[in-house]
Amino acid sequence: MSQPVVMTYASDFDAGFSAVIASVADCGLALVGADKDTGLVTFESGPSMRSPAGQRMSAHLERVEDGQVKIVITGVMKANGGSAQIYDWDEAMIIANRVFEKVGGRLGQGEGTAGAPDFAQLLAILIAGLVGVGLLVWLVM
Repeated sequence: MSQPVVMTYASDFDAGFSAVIASVADCGLALVGADKDTGLVTFESGPSMRSPAGQRMSAHLERVEDGQVKIVITGVMKANGGSAQIYDWDEAMIIANRVFEKVGGRLGQGEGTAGAPDFAQLLAILIAGLVGVGLLVWLVM
């Protein structure tokens, strides 16, 4: 993940922490750990077309002024044996946005401060995918 995805909600810390844990489960992700004292929730995704080993993710919650909670979600590709994968096709960001969609259903509309893909990022991903498919077809022929 090139950058973390950050959202702030008008909610207290405890409700935010519970919402993240429930949202991770709703997304079908595996909860690895949750520590309310540090505000850290760790979870993982399984293998996918974008990353054969899946993603290792974390959500860090912190109290901010005016009774709000800021949630920062980051992720990295899990190791896949001897296989080396250079780019994760923004899977960690996609997973983070799915989790935030569920969190928003519990806490209400949040305010994003980073991590939303812009048009140029999406276009670059599409072009890279098309080039990859073209190269694969050329190699098979």
